[in-house]
Amino acid sequence: MGRANDVVRWECGTRVYAGDDVWRAVPSGAALGSRLMLVVSAGFAAANFLLVETLRVRLGVEADQVLFVQSPCTFGKVEELAGSLERAGAEGVVAVGGSSVLDLTKLACRHLADRRTLPTVRARGTRRGVVRLPPESPAQLHRTFVPTTIGAAAAVRPFASVVLRGHPRLVEGAGLTPDIAIVDSAFTTSLPPQAIVEGISASVMRAADWYVADEDANPLTEAETRTAVSLLVSLGMRAGKDGLDAHDRLLASCADMAQFGLPLAGHQPIVTASRAVSAELAFEMGEPLNSVLAALLPAMWQAVDGGDALLGSRARLRRVWSWIRAAGSPEWPAEPGPGFAAMFRSWKLGSGLACDATVASAASVRTLRFWEAGVPALAGRSASELAGWIGDAVQAEVCS
Repeated sequence: MGRANDVVRWECGTRVYAGDDVWRAVPSGAALGSRLMLVVSAGFAAANFLLVETLRVRLGVEADQVLFVQSPCTFGKVEELAGSLERAGAEGVVAVGGSSVLDLTKLACRHLADRRTLPTVRARGTRRGVVRLPPESPAQLHRTFVPTTIGAAAAVRPFASVVLRGHPRLVEGAGLTPDIAIVDSAFTTSLPPQAIVEGISASVMRAADWYVADEDANPLTEAETRTAVSLLVSLGMRAGKDGLDAHDRLLASCADMAQFGLPLAGHQPIVTASRAVSAELAFEMGEPLNSVLAALLPAMWQAVDGGDALLGSRARLRRVWSWIRAAGSPEWPAEPGPGFAAMFRSWKLGSGLACDATVASAASVRTLRFWEAGVPALAGRSASELAGWIGDAVQAEVCS
């Protein structure tokens, strides 16, 4: 990325501005709509009051046009935010926060433009893991997203996660990505080192998981994946020791978001078998998704390495692990399953997973109920087979 003040731009349905202090170069509030609302994570605002206040003043937003919201993104909060934006007569919205805040804003704005959105989510979310909205992309408020975390790429990903009746569901459909995304290290300054490591690991897991599972992988897929995971792992190794400076946080954010929107946009599956099983196991255990995924992925990738071609390609798995190991540590095992487990342990992820047979069975049944129809690798599987993967992950944790 050259000089620290260089600005990188790309478009993926969203125009992305990435750079140090690039938020000061984006269009002013007047250009985004005469009635602009600022939606901010309450936690971020409390820890970064001066930055949020400076942004508010620059946008020309009055104090009564600032809405503070909290995670998680629930169906009720989406309804509430949509109502607030409507009553305010908002013409544009700037959302500042992590993935929950940005997903909340996506769905609220989509509902204001298309009143079928929330009824569709409510009806289909009780039966499916992925809720697909009507394909039309209605005109919406002008939306600018400013992410404050690394790893979820929520500012550019074409879907949103929402908790419906206690269960997390993915919503996919046209118009969920904003008009502008601002990727600026000024908004990730308050992230503690371990949060940065966890975010980077989430991005590495997503890139590797997509690549292993992608039946249509091609040389471009390979080049993009190799570049992304190599950069992210090298940054993760440094972050675990001393944290990351502003420039490296910017690189991590860009490598994370570039998995959406470059020539591979829309090429990878949104949900893989490992992510579907992890989502339901995380719900049953009350644990963070990425912690469960870090524990479960080595067991499922061990199955791939053992010849389960429906889960993914053994050749691609070994290839992506060779890139990650080269960028990380030669002390990690050469075999992918144990190697990924060692990497996650060294990053203090996925340890301490413990669940009994009842929890494993419930998570497996729920996975097949909600995800089997939309995830080809799960088609025809039995709940006992999925519970076996979970059992292997638990056994690996006990023995590590």
